[in-house]
Amino acid sequence: MQSACVSLSAMATNGTSLRIAPRRPWLSTAKKYLSCLRKSRFLLARSSRRSQGRITPTASLTENLIVATGRLTDLSASTRLGTALGQIAAIARTVASAQTEAHARNAAIDQTAARGRSAPRDQIAEQGQIAANDLGAKDQNVQTAQIVVPGLNAVLGLSEPGDLIVDQDQTTRGEALEVLVSSFDSVLLDLDGVVYQGELAVTNAVESVNKLQGLDIKVGYITNNSSRRAETIAEQLTSLGIATTPNQIVGSARAGAKLLAEKIPAGQSVLVVGGDGLRHEVSESGFKVVDKASDSPAAVIQGFSKDVSWRELAEASFAIQNGAIWVATNQDWTIPLEQGIAPGNGTLVGAVHTAVGILPDFAGKPFRPIFDQALAQLQIQSPIMVGDRLDTDIRGARKVGMKSAVVLTGIATRKELLAAKPEDRPDYILEDLSGLLVDYVEPKSTKHVVKVGQANIELLADKLVVISGDPRSLDALKAACHLIWNCGKPIYALDVPQSLYS
Repeated sequence: MQSACVSLSAMATNGTSLRIAPRRPWLSTAKKYLSCLRKSRFLLARSSRRSQGRITPTASLTENLIVATGRLTDLSASTRLGTALGQIAAIARTVASAQTEAHARNAAIDQTAARGRSAPRDQIAEQGQIAANDLGAKDQNVQTAQIVVPGLNAVLGLSEPGDLIVDQDQTTRGEALEVLVSSFDSVLLDLDGVVYQGELAVTNAVESVNKLQGLDIKVGYITNNSSRRAETIAEQLTSLGIATTPNQIVGSARAGAKLLAEKIPAGQSVLVVGGDGLRHEVSESGFKVVDKASDSPAAVIQGFSKDVSWRELAEASFAIQNGAIWVATNQDWTIPLEQGIAPGNGTLVGAVHTAVGILPDFAGKPFRPIFDQALAQLQIQSPIMVGDRLDTDIRGARKVGMKSAVVLTGIATRKELLAAKPEDRPDYILEDLSGLLVDYVEPKSTKHVVKVGQANIELLADKLVVISGDPRSLDALKAACHLIWNCGKPIYALDVPQSLYS
């Protein structure tokens, strides 16, 4: 079999920039390989305690492409320098693993070290060797994973066809890597109707989240439910089989308390209508929690709780009428439970609104405060928002410029999707969370026909016609949504067959 050897040279420039100049014909090969890699955006290696020797799915991936193609890139910090060198070692190891992993690792180390003549280059070689050792699984704390690039050997000019192996414990040889989540550095999941309904897990949710976390995809949970503490929610998720820390939970209670802090000074009295989670966040933010309008609160904050009574709603109304500012954690009209759909916080807010004649400032989805809180708390940059509600999850993501996916396991229905307004239209439509881990088939359209998978939907005058495929399939729904959303006609002017939404 033909050998896939890699030759790299490195030198420091002005102490802040690094130029990697691969020898030809490796340059063209690297470009082809990195093109595949850019599409997959998967980690080459996972480590429990290290960041060196891995390709990340966002900015570092671009850096890596620049490095591999021999162009200059700014590496202003020493840590980024070490990470970049680790990425070079990862590329060398991955390419050569089509032959022999051990040979590739040793060759990459030797080649890098041989070029370390000056003090800076010696440091580079040392860091590159450390990164390569991290990749080599010589340490029991390191787990290695390789990416599948279909036809990789052909790209590299090897005589024997084949693919690399993805994720040694969760995938199989030859499995494709063109999956939806690979385009993002993290996933933000709504909870109710997405991960669980009441006390029960949603179909495929536990398995899908565990696979995401096993692939080093950062997972956060963004919920409008303000009644419970983050610790309690994390415990429930863990009991369902998803290892979760409280810091992964981004709730509307904390976002609401931060919104209060922007409006009134710390130490002021706040009348809290809601559960223990909301009371805790308000207290932790430095406010005095009260329960009656007679306590002259400076503000009222209202969140959902199954135990909210008429008396509490009345006290909130009295306080607002007496001049207290009003903040609500969210305006969800309904909430999915294991027994069915129940009234949500929006219903309770509506009761107070009827009495006082004004609306509160909202902190939760679809409003910005909770999304800003999620980005800051989880330290993420390019997440995909996954939810079951168009009016909160999807609308909120669109407002802040996030990509979004809707799952059909909660509130959103097929009929609602077909009739969705522009501000409520998701980028992706999934049956459940498992859809994040497979290739997303985008609609293909001609002038009047949209095709997704086996489904073909045509617009004849004002009538949608299912030409082929099961009208109840997800493919048919995606095709119909694409056609309706882009035909330039309102939904009420179209004849949509009931089979598409029943």
